[in-house]
Formats: sequence, C-alpha cells, structure tokens
Amino acid sequence: MSSSPLLSVLQASLTNEYLFCASCTLVLYDHLITFDQEIDFFWSEKWNVSSLLYMASRYLADTEVLLLLAIYAAGPTFAVSSSHISAVFEYSSEMRSCKRLEVVVVAVAGLAMLVNQAVICLRVWYLFAHNKVIRVVVTVIYIVCMTAIVTLLFTSLGVSPVPWTSCGRLNHIKTYWHIYLPAVLLHSVLYIFTVCRTVGNMSWRGLRGTAEHFVAEGGPMYLVATCALLYSFIGATFTKDPQAYMPAAQSYFPNSLVAIAVCHAMLSIRTLAARLDVDPTWLLSHSELSRIRWKRGPEGEVVVDCELARNGDVELAPLSM
Repeated sequence: MSSSPLLSVLQASLTNEYLFCASCTLVLYDHLITFDQEIDFFWSEKWNVSSLLYMASRYLADTEVLLLLAIYAAGPTFAVSSSHISAVFEYSSEMRSCKRLEVVVVAVAGLAMLVNQAVICLRVWYLFAHNKVIRVVVTVIYIVCMTAIVTLLFTSLGVSPVPWTSCGRLNHIKTYWHIYLPAVLLHSVLYIFTVCRTVGNMSWRGLRGTAEHFVAEGGPMYLVATCALLYSFIGATFTKDPQAYMPAAQSYFPNSLVAIAVCHAMLSIRTLAARLDVDPTWLLSHSELSRIRWKRGPEGEVVVDCELARNGDVELAPLSM
C-alpha cells in the first residue's frame, strides 16, 4: 500500500488527539467554573426531576472523560486495512479488563445521550403544557429514537471491519454513523418545537424582547448541541476519509459540546428564574403570566413588574390641588 493513506491516517489521528484533549479539558474546566452555580441552584434546593437530570448529565460527562482517558492511556497504535483505505485507529493494551472497559464506556455514553435528550424533551414538555397532542408526539419520538440509539450502540459493540485485538478500537466503521441519526432527528424536532413556541410569543413580547428572552433561557445552547450532533452524523458518514471520520467519531468533541450546552441551558433557566423570583417550571409554562416578571406577595397576591418601552415615555396625569 502506498504511504498516502497511512499519512492521511497519521494526520487525522494527530488532529483527533488534539481535539480529544481539548474536549476533555473543556468538560472538566466548565464543570469547575460552574460548580458554584450548581451548589446554589441544585445542591441547596429541593431536588426534582430537573435536578436529577442536570446531575446525571454533568457527572456522566465527567465519568465518560475519565474512562476515555483510561483507554487512551493504554497507548496508541495504527493499522490500515489492506482491502480498502478506511483506517482503524486502535489502542493496544495487555489489560484483561479491556473488553469490560469498552462495555462500560459504551454504556455510559448511551446513558449520557439518553439524559441529554431527556432534558430537551422535558423543556418542550413544559413549553407545551396546554397541548397534549404535542406532548404525546414528543414522548413517542423520544422513546423510539432512544431505543434505536441504545440498540445500535450495543449491537455495534466489538464489531470491527477487520479482526483487530485492541483496547478502545472503533466500532464497525461502516455503521457507526447510524448511531447519530436518531439523535439528530430527535434533537432537530425538539429544537423546532422550542423555536416555534418562542416565536409564538413574539406578537405580545416584540422581536427584540423575544430574542432577549430566548437567549436568557439558554436557547442558543440547544442550537450548539444540535449542530454538534449534526457534525458527528455528517463526519461519521465519510468512512473512507480518516481526516473527516476520526475527529467526528472518536474525538469526544460532539459529546462534550452536547453535555456542556445542555447543562448551561439548565443553568440559564435557573439563573433567570432566580433573577425574576419565579419557579423554573412556571418560567417554561405556556401561561403568559409565567413569561413576564411576577412574584407572589406577602398575602399570596400576584405582583407583576411592568416593563416600559425603551424608547417610549409615560405620560403622568396632572395633579390637581
């Protein structure tokens, strides 16, 4: 075989290494700088489904990073299939528990994907509290897509295009992109529902107010997560191009972005709810009252903070003596 395919594999593996290290560092660093918010909004408050999902998403990401670092510490070797130019990047190891470690990594990755998608599904669930049809549709789509992801993930475990004996080898290089397809579909549908709900409030909030509220609630972070999954899906389809395939499928970059985006979106909701002194669940409710600044008074009454137009004046009635 000519040196060109091997050189392409070596260049792709180097890019993969850099991206992997950056992704792991990003996950751990982000958890460190947001740990104070985690304590304020989750550890010190009464636990609910939202709190459990945040903790699961955050600490599953940390666990996955540590497991992947353990696999990468086994030492890299390279092998190129003689039948085609598709490359397999593998990590050889003498550890007898290598196979078990691979199973654990796949299990943690699958569970993290289930949790991250559940967070967005729960957001849409709250946004469409008045529409049972959409709630049922979202729930069915979530169950179907997550079942497909878990099935594909464990079906492809240990299946390699050539019989390598290694630790942390790639799953079947021809079918690996199938795992990302259900996630991309689910994420796109949920994000479209979120945007539609936000745009639906534009008539009474205005374009600028809607955009500001969308940003404050962490909407752009969900867009980052969707783009990260889309990148993984597209890159994993280029099985004959290691420079496109390996960073998308093995760098952990898309997984890290999804985890960070979901956690930051949840922190944004908690921060906004704390600033407005309202419950986060009510903040995502369909009720217009919950989408404005309000709080309960000492006697249980509803106190609404009125927002004045930025470029408008308020006329005061003349005082008569």
